[in-house]
Amino acid sequence: MIGLLAGALLVLLSCTATSAHPMPNTIITLDIGEDVVKAEIAIPLIELDLALSTHLAIDPETSIPPEASRLSAYLSEHTQIVATDGALWSVAVSSVALDQSPTADAAFPEVTAHLVLTPPPGMATSSFMLRYDGIMHRVVTHSALVVVRQDWMNGLLASEHATPMQLGVLRVNPVDGAIEPLAIDLSSGSYWTGFASMFSLGMSHIAEGTDHVLFLLVLLLPAPLLAVAGRWRGYIGARCTVVAIARIVTAFTIGHSLTLVLASLAAFELPEQPVEIAIAATILISAIHALRPLFAGQESLVAGVFGLIHGMAFSFTLAAMQLSPSQMMMSLLGFNLGIEAMQLGIVAVTMPALLLIASSRLYGLLRVLGAVVALLAALGWLAGQLGAPLAVTTLVEGLNGQFFPVVVGLTLLGVALQISRLSALCRSRRDPALGPDL
Repeated sequence: MIGLLAGALLVLLSCTATSAHPMPNTIITLDIGEDVVKAEIAIPLIELDLALSTHLAIDPETSIPPEASRLSAYLSEHTQIVATDGALWSVAVSSVALDQSPTADAAFPEVTAHLVLTPPPGMATSSFMLRYDGIMHRVVTHSALVVVRQDWMNGLLASEHATPMQLGVLRVNPVDGAIEPLAIDLSSGSYWTGFASMFSLGMSHIAEGTDHVLFLLVLLLPAPLLAVAGRWRGYIGARCTVVAIARIVTAFTIGHSLTLVLASLAAFELPEQPVEIAIAATILISAIHALRPLFAGQESLVAGVFGLIHGMAFSFTLAAMQLSPSQMMMSLLGFNLGIEAMQLGIVAVTMPALLLIASSRLYGLLRVLGAVVALLAALGWLAGQLGAPLAVTTLVEGLNGQFFPVVVGLTLLGVALQISRLSALCRSRRDPALGPDL
């Protein structure tokens, strides 16, 4: 009975969230690669002190650095990976340091260790047995939650919005005091699953990326119009509008695809802040162009050049995953196709509204309103990158979820305008004295 109660208590203790970490248990996070498995072990110092009879938690910033070598040896001694045929993997501790990330819980300071786990030559990284008894060999109430943060072949991608997949809990059996190893089998993954997950990631990257959507839309705003004497005036017609939009979207696609491929394959370590500032600048210039023609007739060329900048930002997503060459090639294809699919979807649902409203007097007001919103957002993003965020940025980003309702509303408005136009035309034909009001 006592054993059952102790077991229930340990199960309760193991049900901890991987991010909040409210209880002082160890979390082992795995990133499954094609050749190696990288492990991140977050160890609560208060428990580590109990196991090692140390006082690291009292002043961790001072006490951890000189103990890093000793902790590395300790983790190597208490971590063992066994292949399915019984062969041992190599275990290398690459770093041990105090967790000082923004998400670190001050109530439970942790030391974070990074390990590289390498199987014998020819062995897969998807199936193995994890033996780990750090702290638990001394503190029987301690446990270690094992999760997978990234496994490309199974479609699990590391990102700020992704939730790691829980694999199990290592703990002391209250009956016999043994710590059973955790069998890990992720062999059901495939290249198709990885490709599909990257396609989905590309789509969500555009859908959730307010800056990319806003840039594309504001660049399309003057597409149905003719520049005359430094102002947007005449409507160029539906056929010319479709051709202009196709040229702009194609040029933008070529531009961002080029830099996405080059930056990802060459593993360029591009500085993120200058790229983000440049993206905000592309939106700012495009918004001004929508108000007053800056490069009339050259929109496709500008879209291609600006696309080069946006492609650099897309490459950040792939670079963070540290994929193998074959996985990177498949990811590039899937991610880019996902971007194009969502981009074409946005253009497809936006184009009817543009074509229906562009010939009316109301389009001038909508064009100016859209350009001003984009201009304010660009200024907000620029200020944010320079350390002075503006409230307007949050407001515009909040509108991203309203994209489809706004487009549907504009399309219905365009239909109403066309019905009104046709009605006026019919009345003028019945009574020529009224004259057409087109």
